[in-house]
Amino acid sequence: MASTLAVCSLAACRAPTGAPTGVVGEAPAGEGPQGEFAVHGSFSTRYRGRLTSGDQDHDLYEFLQVDVGEQERDEWTGTLVADVAYDLDGHEDPSSPYQSLSDTYDGSLTARLYEAYVDNNGSKDLSMLRFGRQSEYRTPETVTFDGAQIQSRELGPQRVSLGLYGGIPARIYSSSEPGDVVYGTFVDARPWAGGHARFDWMHLEDDELLGEHQNDLLALRLGQAFGQSWTVDGSYSRIEGRDRDVSARATYTQAEADFDVKLAWFQLLETQNDLAVEFDPFTSVLLEQFPYYQARLMASKGFGQTFRVQAGFDVREVSDEEDVGTFNHDFTREFATVTLCDVLPGQITLSLTGELWNSDVDDIRSWGADLSREIGSKARLSLGSYYSLYKTDLYAVEERDDVRTYFLRLRTRNETGWSWDVRYELEDSSDHYSTLRLGATWRF
Repeated sequence: MASTLAVCSLAACRAPTGAPTGVVGEAPAGEGPQGEFAVHGSFSTRYRGRLTSGDQDHDLYEFLQVDVGEQERDEWTGTLVADVAYDLDGHEDPSSPYQSLSDTYDGSLTARLYEAYVDNNGSKDLSMLRFGRQSEYRTPETVTFDGAQIQSRELGPQRVSLGLYGGIPARIYSSSEPGDVVYGTFVDARPWAGGHARFDWMHLEDDELLGEHQNDLLALRLGQAFGQSWTVDGSYSRIEGRDRDVSARATYTQAEADFDVKLAWFQLLETQNDLAVEFDPFTSVLLEQFPYYQARLMASKGFGQTFRVQAGFDVREVSDEEDVGTFNHDFTREFATVTLCDVLPGQITLSLTGELWNSDVDDIRSWGADLSREIGSKARLSLGSYYSLYKTDLYAVEERDDVRTYFLRLRTRNETGWSWDVRYELEDSSDHYSTLRLGATWRF
């Protein structure tokens, strides 16, 4: 698990000042005259260069997201999300640390369509009627498919909503085979005061490398709010008639005291192996995914506008010690972060983190630091370092351990909707890995 330093080094302090995107007195970008479709979204271009001893990799990415129409006003609206990637120096050798899924294609130029759908907003009985390529994130497993989805509006005092969806799975790095299909249904309700319940059934069929699969997943989620301070929720799922996983979360917040506590728990109950790819993305690379549990307890307290303390505890343990291996480790991590907001000369925000990692192999004390400074009202410069006992690159199917990362980042924005992002990282582990990212985004 990478130790990302305190999101609080940014979020704990006051939000950056400056006018929002757009010019005061003008209509927001994308809004046309009455009766015309509004068009808004973003376009970004990114360069990534990576270098280590004996290997290098250079890639260019173009990403587009477009939303057409306004749901509250137009009967039909649409969304398009796609990207294009170009490997500037050709495919990587299989022995290279930068070889990835993109290198499995025939050419250096690849395009991916993530979403392309239209919504009908004109029905009084439906909250959703969607056609096209879509991603569903509320289901027990995120699935992207070419098909249709329908959901009713909330009915009765229990606010019951019913939904159906179905189509052909759309996998970004592989093609669906004839006969592949996904469909499912769900019931969503608010059956009592402060409560939320959802039941899902999902069916997937796919013919992948390891054979044909037909799998059914059942899941139940329950949530409850207690006043303004406490929220708790949990989930449980079964696949093919067997227990799959269970999770629970609890949050306590006192806004007036700037204090919160969060507890999260996840446990994989049974070994996952040889299932439809959306249910089991690991088998084709790592074989079985063995049972484990992972938990986090974290508390945060602010003292005025200039000082914040955050502390927590992470634990991950594989159920059977014989199953410990790459991507599947036992460890504990204790950490504490202190953030000073705009109190150093030059209005610098300083975040310092201390950590204690315990694993089967090592007990390691580590540190992290983040220095950030607002430059005017439209730029932020950050530099720092953090430590990771295990750092995973799932695209390269690689795991590095005992990694110290140093970074330098500059972000800017202006009133025309453009923003720029420059980031350099140096990873120090068994080798030195340098990564340079250059990005520009236009929001319209």
